Amino acid sequence: MTVAFRKYELEQISYYFTEENIFDYIAFTNYLLGDIKSALEWTKKLLIVNPNNERAGDNIPYYHKLIAEQEEALKRSRRGDIGEKLNEEIENISTAYDIEKKIYQKLCRGEIKLLPSMAKSLTCQYLTGEHPFLRYAAIKMEYLYRDPDIVMYYDFYRAVVHDTKKVGVKPAHFRISKTGWLYDDESPSIARVSRRVSDFTNLDMKSSEPLQPGELSFRKEIGNRIATVLFYGYYQ
Repeated sequence: MTVAFRKYELEQISYYFTEENIFDYIAFTNYLLGDIKSALEWTKKLLIVNPNNERAGDNIPYYHKLIAEQEEALKRSRRGDIGEKLNEEIENISTAYDIEKKIYQKLCRGEIKLLPSMAKSLTCQYLTGEHPFLRYAAIKMEYLYRDPDIVMYYDFYRAVVHDTKKVGVKPAHFRISKTGWLYDDESPSIARVSRRVSDFTNLDMKSSEPLQPGELSFRKEIGNRIATVLFYGYYQ
């Protein structure tokens, strides 16, 4: 990310991201690596660019708190005074992580059964929604969970490869999940997918991210999402 920032400064090219975005990612990366002091410095640089970034402003006291805790732990370790309490906290963190890991692994394997009170509320239906187009092309929808709502849509779209050098389209018989951004103005097919998502979610897609095959990312600088739509492909 620091290389990206240097290139951003040197190259007079217009990008979809800003200097603020770069500072944000560098700060967060340093935080994940445990380099809290660097995370703090990059966050301060971000606030110089945009003093109104509330999340960055909230992170400043949080980073100061983490740095103070690290320095205190370092002092105790130098004195050989780690203490039973710290060891117990570390053990509890490890145990909680292991428990959570085992739970989500069981969930992915389908070994955790829903409570009857939850299961009876999970239904299937043809979604006609509020959009007129859905009255002609209703979507098959299944509730997988409630609060938050997790739903599965069926027979939404078939993956095809469009060869611009030849006429027509053909089904894809090879892996096409390379990571990249797909914008509505690049293809009528992409625009149709976005339009259909808008139809069945009843949400405006103007402020949404473009389609991104192969990888799910979270862009923190634009805040929490209302919803995330995932498309799963399979071979027939």
